[in-house]
Amino acid sequence: MSNKTTGARVEAAFGGFLRGECGAVTVDMVVLVAAIVSIGVVVLYKTHSAVDDYSTELETCMWRHTNILNGKFNNGSLNYQERLQKMQRRCGDI
Repeated sequence: MSNKTTGARVEAAFGGFLRGECGAVTVDMVVLVAAIVSIGVVVLYKTHSAVDDYSTELETCMWRHTNILNGKFNNGSLNYQERLQKMQRRCGDI
């Protein structure tokens, strides 16, 4: 085989590849998946700080809940119902 024949075959195959649409669906899917992942990353970035703040508030409330209901902050002077109301006043906004 001569170089001209091989070069013509490569050129014909490459031209057919450029004109073909067999890989178009794959390319479209890669672009769509990249867009969906990008949107997910942006949403996670925007909501991360709010979720972190809320979880800290919830952790504090649960700590208060445990200690107030167990009577650690009132030397046992309040009954269970009064301790429950106290906890609800402190953690009611969460």
